[in-house]
Amino acid sequence: MGKRDKQILVGLLAAALILMAVFFVMRQLSGPEAWALISIDGEAVQEINLNTAPDQQIDLSEYGVNVVLEIQDHRIHFLSSDCPDHLCIGFGWLDSELQKAAADSNGKPIFVMTHNQPENTSYGSEDWGDKNLDSVFSKYPNVIDFSGHVHYSLLDERSIWQGAYTVINTQSLSYTELEEGKENGTIPPDAETTPMGYIMDFTADSITIHRVNFADGDLGKEEKADKVWSFSLPYVNDGKYSFENRKAVNSAPEFTDTIGSANISEDKVILSFPAASDDDFVHSYKVVMDDRETKYYFSDFYNGIDDMNQAVDLELQLPAKGNHHFKIYAVDSWDEESKNCVEIDLDIQ
Repeated sequence: MGKRDKQILVGLLAAALILMAVFFVMRQLSGPEAWALISIDGEAVQEINLNTAPDQQIDLSEYGVNVVLEIQDHRIHFLSSDCPDHLCIGFGWLDSELQKAAADSNGKPIFVMTHNQPENTSYGSEDWGDKNLDSVFSKYPNVIDFSGHVHYSLLDERSIWQGAYTVINTQSLSYTELEEGKENGTIPPDAETTPMGYIMDFTADSITIHRVNFADGDLGKEEKADKVWSFSLPYVNDGKYSFENRKAVNSAPEFTDTIGSANISEDKVILSFPAASDDDFVHSYKVVMDDRETKYYFSDFYNGIDDMNQAVDLELQLPAKGNHHFKIYAVDSWDEESKNCVEIDLDIQ
């Protein structure tokens, strides 16, 4: 196809698994014309001059795939596909629109709204992220993507991520959900009581993002007013919200009071102790029993930092008879663990 401008549609097919993942990768070459190259399983099947092609639908079933493409106004996109969750549909439009926005941005961010976050970006994306978005967004450093699906708490500083672009997790107005691996569950106690979202301030010089707790049903109460997220204008993605930069200045939590107690209630043991402190908040507690068994528990941070309980009660299954020793450590959002711990002895008769 020489050195003409081409828009290249790349179809990646895993036919042996009877699965198909098809998505657009847009690339500018030199020259006056725009083309689409349609390839299936690495083999080119059609080449179309988009400048001269009429509006039409292209059914690729003759090539053994359930895909329909559409050309409209000299642009091409997926109309239907059996790719998993239909994630491939629309990626060509997205890339094309981002190209235009980048050309017109003139020192402004490009706001994008997606249901899922790009995978391995902000808090929760490691579990629920979309693995295809990064290939598009990574070409546009001014992109700020607002996304949800995960319901993970926006109070966690990992809810904003910066790399090649920026991602902000929007939580939910319905209920909070958190990651797996904690004893009090992915939907922890009272998870529906504190809907949260953002209020954004725009000035000629900056954009400021306020985190707001809407539990009172009105305009809400600002959470973490001393830790607002902000971007200076003209906008430059300077990486100040990268995980690495913030981990480097993070301090571990600490117990100022290490006196705790244990009480037996039927087939449970309740460990009680004063809450630890942190330069942000304690995300969870790690309990080590007899230097062998380890369990983790969420703190109640997700319902508002100012409303976190100063006394913590953790419920464990009653262990076997005998002497038991418990060590309790505080853990923050960056997985920094307290150096000191609460130690509790319990003799079960």
